[in-house]
Amino acid sequence: MPDELGHDLQHSGSPGSTPFSSGGGGHVFENKVQAGLLATLLVRGYTPVFEDALIEELHLQCEHKGFRTDDALVVGADRAGRSRRQLWAVKRGVTFTQSDPEFVDVLKDAWDDFGDPDRFNPELDAIILATSFLAAKQAHLLTLLETARAAATVEDFEARVEQPGFVSNHVRDYLRLFRKLSTDVLSREPSPEQLWHFLRRFHVLHYDFDRDASQAETNCRTLLSLAMRGGSGETGEELWNRILRWVSDGNARAKSFTRDSLPAEWLKVCDPVAPRYQASTIQRLREHTENHLKRIQTRLG
Repeated sequence: MPDELGHDLQHSGSPGSTPFSSGGGGHVFENKVQAGLLATLLVRGYTPVFEDALIEELHLQCEHKGFRTDDALVVGADRAGRSRRQLWAVKRGVTFTQSDPEFVDVLKDAWDDFGDPDRFNPELDAIILATSFLAAKQAHLLTLLETARAAATVEDFEARVEQPGFVSNHVRDYLRLFRKLSTDVLSREPSPEQLWHFLRRFHVLHYDFDRDASQAETNCRTLLSLAMRGGSGETGEELWNRILRWVSDGNARAKSFTRDSLPAEWLKVCDPVAPRYQASTIQRLREHTENHLKRIQTRLG
């Protein structure tokens, strides 16, 4: 594995093997990521990345809506009633190097969306790159993004990155890579503050949908099983396969979904899951509070 980010990283494994040896091609991976989002919409689940936003809408191949990052558009609503958008790029194999044209294209599209206030609100929205395989070195890229989100100001971010021992040299390499590629796609160097804001809203999520024993697919089936009403006669696996076929057909047509637009038989067998977890959290809080209240004297003297 070369130690420069400008060269392709080689994947570990037996000679001639790749991390994508099973589970179909890039289109299958993309469809499964989109199906996972549709399953979450069906059960009224929370969006990835946003802590308290429920998925309200899902749009596939949304270039016709003016977005450059267009594999999926997720619209959620948080507890404050604010609408929040996620622009998804789904790429099965990204090496995160200067010589990776797919990564360069993702950054170009992301910057184009990020700079348009009609398409992107930097205070509320997010750009998500969903990919399949992350090499060990690429974990430092995630550290860079999390460091940007943890910092209160651009000065704080730069101080964290430059402080010896706080982050690795690989993190600094990835920051230089982002600055170099961003300069190339923008035809100008972004200011330190612009780059920091961009990194804070850019997320990389890893899914193993291309594996035979996919944990991500198992999680989707489990989520659907938890939402199923008793006696429905349906299993989470059966419903997942139906959702996947539906997404595969709808992807070519740039289909849009709301929960009410989903097939009536799906809505009939699935209950929303978010209220259950909210209720259980409140119940645990009530029980915890009651234990403390029992120790408080209610009489003086």
